[in-house]
Amino acid sequence: MLGIQKGIMMHENIKKLKKYFPATGAAETERSIWPEVYIEPPCIEKLMDFSSSKFKILSGPKGSGKSLLLNAIFEKSLAGGNLATYLEPTDINCDAIIGHSSTSNKINEAYEQLSEKVVEKIAETFSLAIKSDSVYLQRFAEQKCNKRNRVDALANVLTSIAPQEIQVAAKYLLDKGNIHFETKETTAKMASYLSRNNIKYILLIDNVDQAVEENQGRFDYSSAWSIFHACYNLCNKVPNMVCIISVRTDIWHLLTRIKNFGTDILDKIEKPVEISVDDNLMKSIFDKRISVAFSSLLDQQKMTPPICSFFEKESIELPGRSEINRRWEQYFSKQARNRPRDLIQLVNQIIESTSPTGLITSGNAIANQKTFAQSRVENICVEYYQICSQLRSILPKLWKKTRYSFNEYLEAGNQACGVGVLVDGVSINTSTKKDVLRLFRILHMANFINPRVEDSTMPEGYRHILFQDNKNYFNEENFNDLQKAIFELHPVFHILRDA
Repeated sequence: MLGIQKGIMMHENIKKLKKYFPATGAAETERSIWPEVYIEPPCIEKLMDFSSSKFKILSGPKGSGKSLLLNAIFEKSLAGGNLATYLEPTDINCDAIIGHSSTSNKINEAYEQLSEKVVEKIAETFSLAIKSDSVYLQRFAEQKCNKRNRVDALANVLTSIAPQEIQVAAKYLLDKGNIHFETKETTAKMASYLSRNNIKYILLIDNVDQAVEENQGRFDYSSAWSIFHACYNLCNKVPNMVCIISVRTDIWHLLTRIKNFGTDILDKIEKPVEISVDDNLMKSIFDKRISVAFSSLLDQQKMTPPICSFFEKESIELPGRSEINRRWEQYFSKQARNRPRDLIQLVNQIIESTSPTGLITSGNAIANQKTFAQSRVENICVEYYQICSQLRSILPKLWKKTRYSFNEYLEAGNQACGVGVLVDGVSINTSTKKDVLRLFRILHMANFINPRVEDSTMPEGYRHILFQDNKNYFNEENFNDLQKAIFELHPVFHILRDA
């Protein structure tokens, strides 16, 4: 009887844990648990510093937390009494942008659509939320501003509107939406960010990479870039307004380095703020979710330490010549390629394979390693397909070893490329180091193989240089440093070595 009761209790514990590690790990599926589990990334300070630029770009790979961060900024802004609008490319008619022949006309189309969308949303909010004696506010709320005056009207109203009216409008949106961030600590911090530069309105555009259109195997990036350019123009035209727009690292690479968009404004905008996720932040994300899941248990379900309410032991026992014990938070952070979504999906996958009446064991985790590694390979091939469509044939040739010297890596890269491999639409010439370095840059961006360098300040005497640390590590000018480095296959892919 006691065994049955314990089995039921463990089943309930695992169900609670699963709530905080949902299957997709995407922002949309995590909305209900945000206030409990959200950890603000360090880049928030830099992203919200508008002292030198009203236009900010947030970049990062898929699954790094860009959408979660923009949604958090949106909700915290409203809760702090500031006006905000959150848009995605699905809110914009991208086909109409692409339908124009010239770049300038595409940018103008995006500008007209964005300004119309912004004015409509603010006007609707004012008309429903503000019972004001201000004649100008009433006129703005009631009028359908035409193309000629809508941006001027927006600029005038944001200049003249009183702070208390902004707060009323923000509260209306807060009450209308399914908002979760309402704690005094987070909203006061966001209000402080925005008040520094007298910001009354923040426009957030997420996932601009979704504006990239595919047609018969060819990709059109003009719509995505036109949205960037239009946002830049709009927030510079309107006082008291700022804009943050998010984009995947690989798409920003394609837009600016390969398609050469933005030659006229790149020198005027700040470099993208990278959403940098290190091992410590990954461990914090895991620990926070374990802590919240533990707090949701009944007293009789709790064990000490909290991790043992869900896992058989505090550490995972990894197989090998000599068994290695590694704490679970360390194991998951190492497997997740510095992407929170990977961590959440891996824990969920292990939960799904765990006995309904048992705790998570080392065996459960080890049994899932190969499947998870294969799914990450597929993710890389899909995510970076527009840069190199032949990664499915290249990657298996490079996971045969876990560690390379630079010369070994060059040789392996040459053999993996073969004939006809294209990177950024240009054939790889295996006889030149410069061409092979272009492939290595993409593998670095994907967190597949990373350089390791000596560092006496680190506990283990070395550190890995991630793409977010140095985006231009793989270039000929860095040849001396390249020769000194060791190149390591990411740990999550080690299990594929003998496949």
